Amino acid sequence: MDLSFSLLFLAPAILHSAHNCRLADSIVEKFIAQTASREHAQEYCESRSYLTSGDLEGDGRDDFVVVFHVEPIGGNVSVDFMHVYLSTSPRGEPLELSLGGTDKWIAKQVTFRDRELIIETLEYQYGDASCCPSGRGEVGFKFKTGKLAQTHHTRNRPPSN
Repeated sequence: MDLSFSLLFLAPAILHSAHNCRLADSIVEKFIAQTASREHAQEYCESRSYLTSGDLEGDGRDDFVVVFHVEPIGGNVSVDFMHVYLSTSPRGEPLELSLGGTDKWIAKQVTFRDRELIIETLEYQYGDASCCPSGRGEVGFKFKTGKLAQTHHTRNRPPSN
């Protein structure tokens, strides 16, 4: 693994406590910026969630995940994305998934359990304003045949402690 890719494995707690949501890793920042540009959107980086532990593809090395939020310019909608940087990726390019969105669900936090990425969600309920989903849930993803596949979507589960 080259030095620039190894910067991906900074401790998430350090990133959040510094009040600076940008990473020192230019590769990650480049791909997030490309996604926002492609969506004609601006990233709301304060809502990022990072995960640096967990081996998705079974090579014995941890992978890096970032979930981030973009808001299209001139609109009142939002879209969440997940970039997964596998340790086996030859060019450091992430797997990318579009997640939820306004009036569906909002990604809150990403965790890892049993070789599965788990995204805690805020779920929109009937009558919720677009700013404020009132339900809770989770969505799971596993790495299968070179892609991330959704394993489940559970809505209205009790909030985690």
